[in-house]
Amino acid sequence: MGFFDYFRVALKNLIRQKTRTFLTIIAITVGSLSLILMASIIISIRQSLVDQFQQLGAFSLVSVVKDPNAVNNNSLIGNSGDSSEGKKIDEAALLALKTIPHVAEATPVISPNANTIRLEGQPKKKLG
Repeated sequence: MGFFDYFRVALKNLIRQKTRTFLTIIAITVGSLSLILMASIIISIRQSLVDQFQQLGAFSLVSVVKDPNAVNNNSLIGNSGDSSEGKKIDEAALLALKTIPHVAEATPVISPNANTIRLEGQPKKKLG
């Protein structure tokens, strides 16, 4: 049997079993289209997230915080403070940060960490 004989037998079987052939073609088409659709959805969601982060400037913003796992409190920038509160960043530290290459701006941010709160005229309450 040559190549064309195999091709002829396959064509005869496809014509003889029309329903199975049709269902197989539909299944392959639906499967392929669903894979293409899922890939395009994932790519578009990823691109949308990247665009949103770029608009926020998230790829050019760096936050410097105290390492909670640090073994010692030696620091190149800032004055020593209470070890439970971290290092103090003063004006000299900000100027040192601004002199680092590719740094456009350095701004201090205070973010208090509170376990208790007391409103005026009320007793102290534990948060969480």
